[in-house]
Amino acid sequence: MEMGGAPRDPKHRGRWDRWLRNLSWRSILARAGESESGSLACRFARLFARDVSRKECPKELTKQSPFSSGVVKNREPIVYALIDPDQIESGSIKAIPKERLKKAELSVCRAWEATAVEAWENIMQGQLAKNHQRKDAGYIWASAGEIRKIRLTDVNAGAFCVIDDGLKNFKAHAVLGYSPAPEGYDPVKMANERLAARGNLLKLFEGSGVKNWNEWSFN
Repeated sequence: MEMGGAPRDPKHRGRWDRWLRNLSWRSILARAGESESGSLACRFARLFARDVSRKECPKELTKQSPFSSGVVKNREPIVYALIDPDQIESGSIKAIPKERLKKAELSVCRAWEATAVEAWENIMQGQLAKNHQRKDAGYIWASAGEIRKIRLTDVNAGAFCVIDDGLKNFKAHAVLGYSPAPEGYDPVKMANERLAARGNLLKLFEGSGVKNWNEWSFN
């Protein structure tokens, strides 16, 4: 399942990616020729650009790292890198590790915060150098908003938190983790709910199809 190694250094991002990254309710209004208040277009634009504040994930509400650009917005593409054999077994993607999710330490990349080259160098290069048996298997992705929509059905809460975790030399770093368990909730039921949610998370990521690092596009 090798995906062809390091990406070419792009001179610029695609117009579509750049347009989405810079999208805001004011820019929608400007394109529509509307003022910032009182119109249907204004109300639609505010709704479209708004990110959901969720009580189950308090760390999503404020920037957690001094090196991050800010909190992770719903419309951001989130990249999960694949290394064979770490995330690959017999040609298939392994289950997402629950231990990392429990500690909110599952490393991911905020795609709009990095070029493909920057992402590959900071995620893949060091791991491949440490163990020459490892192979680059590409990446999968999903939007932060879709990840946040995965629910723990019995408690009616989001299953996962998507949290900024920028590093000094890699501001695009972020982490995924389970949302905190409600106080007093049956731990056996919670384990079963999280197991189902973890499977749904992998299905969501797999829906993008496995990409190689030269396909840094998130339409």
